[in-house]
Amino acid sequence: MEGSSLQTMTFDSFLQNAGDHVDLLFRAFALLGYVVKGSPRILPAQQEGVRRLMEAMALSPELGEQALERYRYGQSEVFDPKGYFLGLLAGSSIGQGLLRAIVYIAVADGKLSGEKKKRIGVLAGALSVSRDWSLQVAEYYRQKSADAIAQELQRQKDAAAEERERQKQEKAEAREREREERERQKLEKAEAREREREERERQKLEKALEREAERERREIEREERA
Repeated sequence: MEGSSLQTMTFDSFLQNAGDHVDLLFRAFALLGYVVKGSPRILPAQQEGVRRLMEAMALSPELGEQALERYRYGQSEVFDPKGYFLGLLAGSSIGQGLLRAIVYIAVADGKLSGEKKKRIGVLAGALSVSRDWSLQVAEYYRQKSADAIAQELQRQKDAAAEERERQKQEKAEAREREREERERQKLEKAEAREREREERERQKLEKALEREAERERREIEREERA
């Protein structure tokens, strides 16, 4: 690595030109994997953090895959962080920036276990950064992540409650529609029965009128014959 140029380079500048400092890039991703492995299990939020870091570095597909290989190597049992100390970053913006980026991803699960603290301490030594400051940064980001996770869980809880209420309302509305449909069908049947009754009464009346007309006709005929 070009020590003199890295000493004066800002972290933002390093991100924009990470592909020009491959050795530092690979070491950083190996250390990232090492610290993230301090979690009992790696969550999607941490994986998303890795993806966003790679996007910020605008790595080529080939270089990105190589960086991921170092990241996975850092999570392996055979990885020895002692071989990745970057003393030339002492006091540089890059060292602090890398630590912030790595710690931010590592505590994206909202947890800061003893194992993770130990690994952050190792990372601080590798980047020539104060261990106490590193743990303060880790606690700050952990709290932010925990708050974000709590807010997301509450959002999901509220969304689930709203969904249950919506389904409850839909069922109530469906029952009301069914009741109204039963009432409509009941009314239609009653109206149909009433029409049938009226039709029978009409037919009965017509027959009675016909019989009366027939009786009158016969009566007239008898009077005429007489």
